[in-house]
This record gives sequence, structure tokens and C-alpha cells, in this order.
Amino acid sequence: MLFANLSKINTLFLCFLMSILVWIGGCHHESDQNEDEAQTRYGLRLWGETLTTLFEAGEDVRQFKSCEDVLSKYKDSTLVSRYQLIRMKCDYWGKPFKWNIARQSDKHFIIHVISAGKNGVFENGKGDDLYVEIEYELSWTSPKIKFSPTRFH
Repeated sequence: MLFANLSKINTLFLCFLMSILVWIGGCHHESDQNEDEAQTRYGLRLWGETLTTLFEAGEDVRQFKSCEDVLSKYKDSTLVSRYQLIRMKCDYWGKPFKWNIARQSDKHFIIHVISAGKNGVFENGKGDDLYVEIEYELSWTSPKIKFSPTRFH
């Protein structure tokens, strides 16, 4: 009788452990599927935050012609950390972010920082491209930031 009860306890414990392992394995797999987009979106979020900080500090961000211009100017600055600079250089797939500035007027402009996405082809923010849009009006105290739609599975 004692051995029968121990056997039931061992079986229950084994079922419990298996359930936990399946649950953990399932969650890990899901996060791996989305890691590429999540990492790229993090870099884009850093772009949004950094350009907002620069704008609020009085920097005329219209002077920059590329992401590399921004990164090289602030590589030795305290405004942008070394870690941020590394994360802002390329997307998850190793492609450099692309800079696009659209001037609406002398005082109103929009900057797009774009990842070409998994396929590596810049599609002007369409297809699998990911982007952050930073809209500026010189009379504003802070820009407006918008991100491309999420494509998580």
C-alpha cells in the first residue's frame, strides 16, 4: 500500500514537472519567433528617444543627412551612451538604419528612421520595413513620435 501511494506521488510529480517544462519551452519558442522584430523596434525606439532629446536640447536635427551623421557626431558625447550608439547603428539583421527627412516647410519636418526588415529591401516603410517617424514643428517643445505597425505573430 505504501509503495502504491509513493508511485502515485511520483507520477503526479513527474506530470507536474513535464507540464512546467512544456510551458517554459513554449514561451521560449514564442519569444524567439519575435526576437528579430523586437530587437529592431528597440533600436528604433532609441532613435525616437535620442532625436527627441537632441531636439529638446536645442540641436537642429535638420542638419543631419544620415543616421551615420548623428552617430558620428555623438560618439563621444554624454547625451548618447555607447550602448545606445551600438544599438542604433544596425537592425537585427545587420543592415544599417536608413535616414529620410521630409520638409513640409521651413519650420515643419518629419524624419523617418527605417529598417529594411527581414528581406533587406527598403520599401519606403511598406512591406516588412519597420520605422519610427519623428514629426517636428519648431514651435513645439517636443516632437511627435509614431512607429510602424507591429507584425508579431
